Amino acid sequence: MLITGAPFHIWQAVPVFILIAGFVGTLSYMRQDTTGFRQCYRKSLLFRRFKRILAPFTLLFIVQIVLLCFTGIKEITLQNIVFSYITGGYGPGSYFIPIILQHILILPILYFWAIRNPKYFLITTFLVSLVSEYLMITALVPEWAYRLLYVRYLFAGALGVWLAVSKQTIDKRLVIGGLISLIYIVAVNYLNIQFWFLYPAWGSQHAPSYFWPLLIVMIGLMHLPSASKNVVSAVLEQLGQASWHIFLVQMAFFWAFGGAVSSLFLGELCWPVALNISTVYPMVPGFTLLTCFNLVACLSFGCIFFKCEKMITQRNFKKGARS
Repeated sequence: MLITGAPFHIWQAVPVFILIAGFVGTLSYMRQDTTGFRQCYRKSLLFRRFKRILAPFTLLFIVQIVLLCFTGIKEITLQNIVFSYITGGYGPGSYFIPIILQHILILPILYFWAIRNPKYFLITTFLVSLVSEYLMITALVPEWAYRLLYVRYLFAGALGVWLAVSKQTIDKRLVIGGLISLIYIVAVNYLNIQFWFLYPAWGSQHAPSYFWPLLIVMIGLMHLPSASKNVVSAVLEQLGQASWHIFLVQMAFFWAFGGAVSSLFLGELCWPVALNISTVYPMVPGFTLLTCFNLVACLSFGCIFFKCEKMITQRNFKKGARS
């Protein structure tokens, strides 16, 4: 992954997502002219946001548990089910589910921090992030627990809030910050330099690296269209709306077809075709075809999942309105 430059793009996916979530969430507060701290923690608001995350996840988690019971690859107990659910289920990226739930709870704090102390907001959140990282080290927090905590994404969320509140455009300071982040990413990933005050894992996802994804987001906001103007932008808009469901499908897909479940249950049916796919189309490398297959499968099923849940939600809403 290092040879492809992953620390500069794919490994920044979650920081970019957290940054955008902070940006969009703050714009929502500003549109509603939210001035009271309690307004951000209204039960109806939190319920709506948690439901949007947990409803599709819970459905997919049930499917995963059924598969585990059917294959018998591990002992399923109530304790295991509860622990797995709390920690995000099964599959690559499962840690993101508890992370985004923590983001929902922490965002109001960042928002009021930004509007009441705009001058020192970035520097204070940056320092708090570094201190929190050091506390994780001194407290001997294990890696499995650290990966589930919002600590390493705190400054990414703060940058999203700051971007919305300040309406900042790209200037020399941000370019310098981006260059510093690039140097940091190179240092920790390619030169194996470890900073003593930062947790020794996920080097590309700590506060010093987040000015680089900030620039990525700002360039996107400046140059990507705000409304669909052609078929391509319309498709991208649809994929964006279904992004959460696509992520969940992707997580379950690679867990099922790339892990223990596939080897015991699905592998005999699917993997011989995938591994020998280049024999069907000899002019195209098998890896390329497999990548295209994975993309099409995850995007398609994710969009279908999104559409189905939307239809069910609208139907239930209409029934509730009639009653």
